[in-house]
Amino acid sequence: MYRSGWGTENGQEVVLAIWIKRSAFDEILAAAVHSSYVPELYPNKSEWQRALKQSQVRLQWDPDHHLSGTKLERRAIQLGLRGQVLVAYAKD
Repeated sequence: MYRSGWGTENGQEVVLAIWIKRSAFDEILAAAVHSSYVPELYPNKSEWQRALKQSQVRLQWDPDHHLSGTKLERRAIQLGLRGQVLVAYAKD
C-alpha cells in the first residue's frame, strides 16, 4: 500500500488484494532469486547474475511502513513474476 501512496497516487488509485494457496506461494518463493547479491546464498557474483537472468521470479525486500507512513523495523517482500510462473499464477 505504501508504494501506491495508499491508493492515492495518480494511476494507482485501485489496489488489488489477492488470496493465494500456501503451496502456490511456496513454489513461487522456491523459484525466487534475490534482486541483489547475497553472498551467503550464492557462491559468487557471477553465479548470482546468471541465476538472476534465468529466473522467472525476482525477490526483493523493501522497507515496510505503518499506515501513518512511519517506517517499520520489519521488511516487506516483493516478488516479481515473469514467464511460465506468471502464466501459471494468472491461470491457476
